[in-house]
Amino acid sequence: MPGAGVVITHGQPDTHWLSTNLGLCINLESMWDDFEASVGRFVESLRDNDQLRERTLDRFRARRWTVERVTATVMVHPPLVPNRVRGSYGELTSFPASASGTATAIVPATNEPPSLESNVA
Repeated sequence: MPGAGVVITHGQPDTHWLSTNLGLCINLESMWDDFEASVGRFVESLRDNDQLRERTLDRFRARRWTVERVTATVMVHPPLVPNRVRGSYGELTSFPASASGTATAIVPATNEPPSLESNVA
């Protein structure tokens, strides 16, 4: 769930970053392209600027990180029709399904959000 005021699309690049009646529209593939370009520019900046690279590495090294196990559960909600449908073809019964899995996440050891202030001269 993207949250209130955000609309997620797939395969609709023309809608990326547009306002809709339901909120800001984000196209998944376009979001990935934006992320890839942003990381590329960040790495390029660090490669080209020794002072920025050292400040960035110092900040990274100063953070404590912890590894935590994450358990994700996905509920597949039943359709908005009766669970049993009868007709001349027989009876169809649907059941809600669920799936679960585990993953490992590396998260900062603090609950405070990272600082957004810039130290770039």
